[in-house]
Amino acid sequence: MKCENFPDGITTCSRACCHIYFSGIKRLDWEKKAPALTLSQLRILLRIVLPMRVLDIDLTIELVGWIQARNHRAYLSHRRKKVVANNLG
Repeated sequence: MKCENFPDGITTCSRACCHIYFSGIKRLDWEKKAPALTLSQLRILLRIVLPMRVLDIDLTIELVGWIQARNHRAYLSHRRKKVVANNLG
């Protein structure tokens, strides 16, 4: 979402993030005064900002198959690189 009220045309991810800009924390001040964000706070923030998907059985099986295929392609790619590196060395 692009908002013309923001300086330099800053793009924000959602309306939930807009209040962060107006809270008085400037990007230039973050270097010295960055607030500590704990893991639990990050989880809460991500739950609010990111949409949660509801999966049924068929979609879940399809998603798991896609992940396994992607991981196998990555394994083969890394394996090829190792074989080439071993043949050169």
